[in-house]
Amino acid sequence: MYTLYGNMATFYPPYREEHHPSISDAEVGAVIGMMYGGIFLASITASPLLQKLGRKNVLLGGNLLMLLGTAGYGFLAYIEDDQAFLWISFAFRILQGFGDGCASTAIYSIIAIEFKEQKALYLSYFSSAIGLGALLGPMIGQLIYNQVGFASTFFVLSGMIGLAFILQAISVPNRVNKTKMPDKKFEGAKKITFLTFLTNKRALIGCISTVMGLILLLFYLTVYADYLIQDVKVDKDLIGFLFGI
Repeated sequence: MYTLYGNMATFYPPYREEHHPSISDAEVGAVIGMMYGGIFLASITASPLLQKLGRKNVLLGGNLLMLLGTAGYGFLAYIEDDQAFLWISFAFRILQGFGDGCASTAIYSIIAIEFKEQKALYLSYFSSAIGLGALLGPMIGQLIYNQVGFASTFFVLSGMIGLAFILQAISVPNRVNKTKMPDKKFEGAKKITFLTFLTNKRALIGCISTVMGLILLLFYLTVYADYLIQDVKVDKDLIGFLFGI
């Protein structure tokens, strides 16, 4: 899942520069970052979906949305109008993010239910997978792009997501669709809502710190590839490896 976020930053900006020059760097940044917009929307809706549709179904549905959004990007290569290219990019990026958010939420929930005694261990495994995906994403995306070009890169990535979909459909037990979280009420326990993060000072500080950390971590993605190619004269075929490092 997390290969999708970083890999686009290696070849989407240069492709836009070459084929759709009227699209600004700010708009490219908005497209790349819009995946987190989709994740935000999923964070609001995924929890009730888990209860209504089941955890495995939400996991598979999230992967299917990511597959469709990624495959959709491949068809952007056949769109010549700059504004159409931009707005359709927004739509597919949100679709990718929403699918990612649904799948990730389902995974966290499945870990909490299936591995009650070793939640910390398996959550750390999942976090490691996220880090590995973020590391390998730019490299994998660049390798594929160098060989097959813009459109086919997304079709290949869609195939990889499709393979993950099949493996999850086979390996994740159907019982997680029906398993419920323990309904225990502890003395002094309070219901936590999204409003809590805005009214509780410590929670608000934590949210602001996370936002600032992500800004500092990801702000360069929109311009770094263009900078390396145009100013540093780095071969565009090597951009993904620099991102991965």
